Amino acid sequence: MEKIRVQKLIADSGYCSRRKAEELIENKQVKVNGRLVSLGDKALPKDDIIVSGEHLYINRKKQYALMEKRSYMNSTVILCCINRADMLQQCRTKREDDVLQT
Repeated sequence: MEKIRVQKLIADSGYCSRRKAEELIENKQVKVNGRLVSLGDKALPKDDIIVSGEHLYINRKKQYALMEKRSYMNSTVILCCINRADMLQQCRTKREDDVLQT
């Protein structure tokens, strides 16, 4: 597993934006494994990252959402999927259902 810049890890955790994370690092509010970090420092997602006294949980598993709005629909249909394979399967199933209904 390769190291990633600390501000990106903080942003990936959902704590704040990458730019805000850079400000927190400059203000010396971020520690990795008990050591203060500076801009450009890198860490692993499994490292202990503390921002303003709060431990962060970095979830590196991505989630995808498919949003679809047809012209004849009054509301938005949102399908949340665990991973890309599930999303693609949902798309195929949705298209097949639409073909059968018409």
